[in-house]
Amino acid sequence: MRNYNWWTDPANADALSNRRRWFLDRIGKRVFRTSLDCDCNVCQIIYKQGLIIEDRDQAIFMYDTECDVNADGDIMRYFDTKEEVTEFENQNK
Repeated sequence: MRNYNWWTDPANADALSNRRRWFLDRIGKRVFRTSLDCDCNVCQIIYKQGLIIEDRDQAIFMYDTECDVNADGDIMRYFDTKEEVTEFENQNK
């Protein structure tokens, strides 16, 4: 039996649709991401400074990437503030 994965469960389609809308609503705004196990310069800068969602294509790409990473069993989540990231990471240690 496969391990349950919330991100791939069809019963969560509405929640995923809402999450996609979250990204689209933040076009032109800075968002912050949880830390990944990647030490590359780009990942470190995004973790520390966040990034601005420039357009619809980038918003959809970020949503798709978040879904893919989480479906693979890792934890990656974007938030409006760095404080929300810290709180989420402290709760999921």
